[in-house]
Amino acid sequence: SDDDVRGAPAFADAMAAFAAFSGSRVLIGHTVAYDLTVLRREHERAGLTWTPPRALCTALLDRATG
Repeated sequence: SDDDVRGAPAFADAMAAFAAFSGSRVLIGHTVAYDLTVLRREHERAGLTWTPPRALCTALLDRATG
């Protein structure tokens, strides 16, 4: 709801903090392509340059080792 996000930082500020935290590390997630799609779209909406991070999808790893 609006109450849940009232006072939250703008995407550009939140992303800057996340980028500072994550640095050049590999982003790991389950079906991480979805997360990267959301991040790319939010970058576009905020007028920010999108550079995809290095990422590893655990769902793909699971299928490969299945």
